Order: sequence, then C-alpha cells, then structure tokens
Amino acid sequence: MSLMWLCALLLRVPQIPAAADSPQMVGPELSGRILAERVELPAGKTWIVSGDVELESKTDILIRGDLIAHLRSPAERRSDAPRIVLRASQVIHVTGSVLGADGQTGRNSGSAERSRGGHGSSILLDAPLIVIEGTVWSGDGAPGRAGEDGGFGGDLVLDGKCLGVRRPSGTVHIRTGNGGHAGAAVDLAAPAPMAGRGGNVVFQNHERIDASSVQQHRARLRIGVSTPAIETSKKAFRPNPCTNGTEGMDGLTGVMGTGGQGATGANGTSQSPQGGPGGNGGNGGTYSGTPTAGEAGGTGSDCCPDKGGTGGTGGDAPRFEGGSGGPGGTGGSAYWDAMANPPGYSAPGGTGGPGGTGGGGIVNFAGRGGTGGPKNGDPGIGGAGAFAAGGNGGAGGVGGRGTPAGDSGSPGSSGGNQTAQQAPSGAHGNPLCPL
Repeated sequence: MSLMWLCALLLRVPQIPAAADSPQMVGPELSGRILAERVELPAGKTWIVSGDVELESKTDILIRGDLIAHLRSPAERRSDAPRIVLRASQVIHVTGSVLGADGQTGRNSGSAERSRGGHGSSILLDAPLIVIEGTVWSGDGAPGRAGEDGGFGGDLVLDGKCLGVRRPSGTVHIRTGNGGHAGAAVDLAAPAPMAGRGGNVVFQNHERIDASSVQQHRARLRIGVSTPAIETSKKAFRPNPCTNGTEGMDGLTGVMGTGGQGATGANGTSQSPQGGPGGNGGNGGTYSGTPTAGEAGGTGSDCCPDKGGTGGTGGDAPRFEGGSGGPGGTGGSAYWDAMANPPGYSAPGGTGGPGGTGGGGIVNFAGRGGTGGPKNGDPGIGGAGAFAAGGNGGAGGVGGRGTPAGDSGSPGSSGGNQTAQQAPSGAHGNPLCPL
C-alpha cells in the first residue's frame, strides 16, 4: 500500500476523537456512528453528510456552521437521501444550519422490483434542551419516473424541550420536505403510482428538563441576549448590577412540506378504450405531539432601596403551519380510434384524481411575563400569540380527454387551524424590600 493511497483513504474517513474537548477538524464527509465528548461545527465551516449519520456527544452539540446532507450522483445505487441523527446528553444549539438532501429518482424502472423516487433526508434531534436560532430543513422527496411512486418528504423528530430565538419576519426555524410527484401510470390494470406525502414533524419528551436547568445551560453557553443593567444613583454601592428579568425564549416556528402531484392516468387502448383514473395527490405534512410552549420571562432583580427590575418578556408561542395537499392527477385519455369515421375518441376519458389532504397547523401557549423585582418592579409583558394555518387541500385533477371527457377529481380537505392568545403579563414586584 503506497503512502499516498493511505493518506487519501484517511482523508475520506472522518474521525472525531472520543475524548476530544472541541473537535474542530474532521474529514469532509460524515457517515456512520460518531461518538465525541463535545461537538462544535465552527461558523463558516461546512461538514458534508454522505451517508446515514448518528453524531453523538457526551455533552453538547453546537452547530455554528452548515451541516449538509448530500447524494453524490444519480449513478449511485442509493436513492433515499442520508438520514441525520444528532444526540447530546445536555444541549443541541443550532445557530447555523442543518440541511437534509433531496431524494433521487429511482433507477429500477422496468425491472421486476417496483421502483420509486427517493425519500428526502429525515432529521432527528435528541437532547434534553434543543435551541434553534438558525434553520433545520429536511429534504424533498424525488419524483417518480413513469410507473413509479414519488418519494416522501423528509420528517423531523424533536426529542426534548425545543426553544428558539426570534426569527426575522417571514422566516421559520424548521421546514420539512415536500413530497415527490408520482410518475405517470402506464398500466390500466394496475393502481396508479402514489404521490409522496409532505414531511411530518414529531414532538416528544419536551418535559425532560426543568426551568432552572434551562437557565443554567443558557448562562453557560451564552444563549440569548443579556439584559443591560438599569442605571440608578446607587448602582455603585451594590455588589450585583440591577437588571431586568431574563427574556423567555420563543417557541419554534415551522412549515410542513407539500404533498406531491398525483399520477396522470394511463391512456386507453384498443382492448380497454376508457382512460384510466388519475392518482391521488399526496397528503400535506402534519404533526404528532405538541411543540414546547414559549418560555416564561424571568423575575426582575432586587434593586432595593430603589425600584425593582422589570420582569422579563415572555417568549412567543410556537407556530407550525400544515403542509398543503398535492393536486390530483389528470385522468388518462381514452383510446383514439383513427379508423373510425370520423376518427375520434371511442370511450370516456379517465376521472381526475382527488386532491391530497392538507396537514393540520399547531400552536402551544406563549410564555407569561416575569414578575417585577422588589420593590414595585414593573411586570414583564406576556409573549405574543400565534396563528397556525392548516394546509390547503389539493385541487382535484382534470378529467382525461375522451367522449365524453372524464369528470374532474374532488378537491382534498384542508387541515385545521389553531390559535394561541397572547400570554398574560407578570405581576408587580413586592412593594416592600426583603428584610
């Protein structure tokens, strides 16, 4: 084995030392199970996920740069995009991005094995506390070729208390993948190929950590913006600065993926002249479980004998919008009889496929404002409420050409909406100073 060949091999296989305090250098591609004491992806750096990966830390996982899944080329046998699993015993903190890959179009069309479009990357984040300031997006499902199903949009599983820092208007923390379109039907005797569904979000175990532990981790990792000290005439004589209560972190925001378009029905033949029905549109992404509520604001500090600090503002309510259902497929055309006099369609066109069902939207409570500090500290403002729209139902497919033309498909039903009200403000601080 040559030295050059050995060096090239080592560069291709990422290694994170099990006892590393803060691994800064890894290979350009990650796959398999990787265990580390602590994981930090620096800002401005990119790590590529080339195969299913489970990155596990004995403490924290800090994503400051970009963790991106990637399928190298359509020539590879794999059509499903890599799955990303991040597990930490304490905190997962994402200020950069975790981005899944899109699936690839299947490669077994025409063989005995029925192929399909590849599923998009699914992502699992597992830690007692998960804080997302950047973006986490799973991958889109790939479209199927003729006779093939569309791939599913990638799912996102959040296992732990999940909070965020307010995003700019019009942006979200989380987005799941869109479903792949179904390939056109090619066989009147077989069911139409299935469109891929939009990616789902699963919320679980968000009571794994208590409020005081959350604050300890926030202080340790400097998560969120610190509140400036209140200027008072006696500040110089206090051992601690007089501050307002800590602002509560927001619930996360997200959008679930859209369902893929249904398959176009198979065309009629001389033996079976009626056009085949269009396929169902894929269902929009939806949710399971309940997202973590906005965090309550902290208590204002004791500024006695001056007025106490103002209670912290509560965190905004979480908001996840359901994915829209995909449109139904167009019905297949009837057989065109060129020998008829005059030539024309010899049977009805196929019925359009029904639209997919929209996924439901979901919210949870906003965080209550914090209590003012003694003496008579002002109450903190409650966090903002939220409206989460359910996804629209997909349009019914157009009927196929024929004599007569096929009927249009029925539209899909929309997902349900949910609303969270603004949280109440906190209480005024005690009018008396502590003894």
